[in-house]
Amino acid sequence: MKDAMSEIYQVFLKSSEIEQSTLKGKKHSIYYYEMPDGELPNNLIIIRPYSPPEPAYRGSDRYLAQRLTFQIDVQSVDRMTCKKLQVEIEQSLSELGYKRLPNQELDEYFKDTRRYVDARRYQKITRIYETDY
Repeated sequence: MKDAMSEIYQVFLKSSEIEQSTLKGKKHSIYYYEMPDGELPNNLIIIRPYSPPEPAYRGSDRYLAQRLTFQIDVQSVDRMTCKKLQVEIEQSLSELGYKRLPNQELDEYFKDTRRYVDARRYQKITRIYETDY
């Protein structure tokens, strides 16, 4: 069985911009599903499934491909870091076949946390017969 979240995580680390911006000590501040508890790093990325894998194509009473949709949140104390990381994220995800979904975004500054948040959604349809996600 394939793990799309791990594939995304690994492709993010191939980008030196993402790798360096999220490195805190010996760990990267790239998380699944939600933010960590406690003190937050200056920059962090959250990989969230927007929905479970969905059937995309059907043939002969069988699903032939799947639609994968993820939301990628970038949070930072610096506005331009959010933007730079999202550009790198979009380029990295395009290597895996993901496309950005239009009108599915958040670009905000939250005063209570003093953090910029840039969240975008990406989707891909797997290759034919690639249904093991």
